[in-house]
Amino acid sequence: MTHIDTHPLLAVDALNVASADGQLLAPVSFTLEAGRALTLLGESGSGKSLLAHALMGTLPHGLRAGGTLTVDGRRCDAADPATRRAMWGRQLALLPQEPWFALDPTMRVGRQLAETHALAGLGNAQAWQRALHDLHGLGMAHAAQAWPTTLSGGMAQRVAFAITRAGGAPVLIVDEPTKGLDRVWRDELVARLQAALGVGCALLTITHDIAVARALGAMWRSCSTAGWSNGATPRRSSAHPRMPIPARWWPPNRRTGRRCARRRPVAMKSCARVA
Repeated sequence: MTHIDTHPLLAVDALNVASADGQLLAPVSFTLEAGRALTLLGESGSGKSLLAHALMGTLPHGLRAGGTLTVDGRRCDAADPATRRAMWGRQLALLPQEPWFALDPTMRVGRQLAETHALAGLGNAQAWQRALHDLHGLGMAHAAQAWPTTLSGGMAQRVAFAITRAGGAPVLIVDEPTKGLDRVWRDELVARLQAALGVGCALLTITHDIAVARALGAMWRSCSTAGWSNGATPRRSSAHPRMPIPARWWPPNRRTGRRCARRRPVAMKSCARVA
């Protein structure tokens, strides 16, 4: 069994997002260690993706971030995105919600993936072979010469994930990673995320799919316009949630048809320290 030194890879302190009209994302703080996962669950428009872009330093013009974050020991002011740009791909990586945004439409898929490996330090020939190996592992060996615009949503998502992981960044942020995937490829992508945890990545996942959070064994945070709540994902084991899962995420009662959030005893074991 591989030993993972569970030191903090990502520490977030009072991270928030605002515009000229007021606050868009309430302050949030958490610490994420190597080999650990945290999942953000919430409805559309609640600010989950804003948090991801605030962490990456890629907020749209007119929005500003506040607070601080520390990535693998390097402290950054959230208001200064330049400090994170130097980390992109190597220390901090984002798989965006829309995979086409992560792909260059003017470059064929294989060359694009090979370029990322080359930027991570491989020679051109070795980078190309690694790209072919990655595509084969994704069931897409035929797509090396394809243009990104010819890919389906699921194929684009798999390629974007391979590019995101190519630089070996220890902190991985994935935004709706299973969007557009059928069940087979969703399970395959979850397995790849689990593998990333197994080699010591810190994983922050944004999703509507509670099954993904459960499969990753992650602590979860519920994001809404009212703020944040936190707990542990429900699993069929002796580890119980810290807090009730929001009622709309529980299946309806077979007799009454009503959805009921259930409160269970507090579980002391956690995957991430959440303030």
